[in-house]
Amino acid sequence: MRVETERLIIRDFQKEDYKDVFEYLSDNLVMEYIEPIFTEMQTKGFIKKYGIERKRIFAVEEKSLGKVIGHVIFHKFNEPLEYELGWILNRKFHGNGYAKEASLALFEYGFNKLHLKSILAETVLDNKKSIATIISLGMKNSNIYKEDLPVWIITKKDYENKKNNRIL
Repeated sequence: MRVETERLIIRDFQKEDYKDVFEYLSDNLVMEYIEPIFTEMQTKGFIKKYGIERKRIFAVEEKSLGKVIGHVIFHKFNEPLEYELGWILNRKFHGNGYAKEASLALFEYGFNKLHLKSILAETVLDNKKSIATIISLGMKNSNIYKEDLPVWIITKKDYENKKNNRIL
C-alpha cells in the first residue's frame, strides 16, 4: 500500500525502518496505553511479522524528513468490508495533526479504493488524546467492546456526509 498526503507517505514497511520504529516503541510515554516497551529484537520481529509478512501495520513517513515517525494499524476487522484503524507516533511528532491526517487519508483509501463499509478504532478510556482524535475524525462510540476496549466506528455513508458537509 502507498497513500500520500501533503506531509506524509503511508507505505509498506521495509526492514531498514526498524531504527526509526525502535525509537518510539522503546519510549515509555508512547507505549503507556499499548504494551510494555519493545527491545530492538522485538521491534525487528514486530515489523517483520505485522508489517512485512501480514501487512497489518504500515509505516508513516514524514515526507520532508524521509523518516518513519510512526505507524498505522489498518487491516480487516470482523467483517470482510470492515477495517480497524489505529496509530502509534513518535513522541517528537505528537500534537501536529499527523494521526488525523493519516486517518483521513486512510478513510479515503478504504472507502473509495477498497470499498469498505466501515472503519473502526479502539483504545483504552484513559487515552484521552487518542479519543479526542477519534472523535475529531467523526467516529461514533459503537457501544461495542473488544477485549474490554470501547470501539468507535465510521461508516462510508457517515464519512461521505461529513466530507460533503465539510465537517472533516
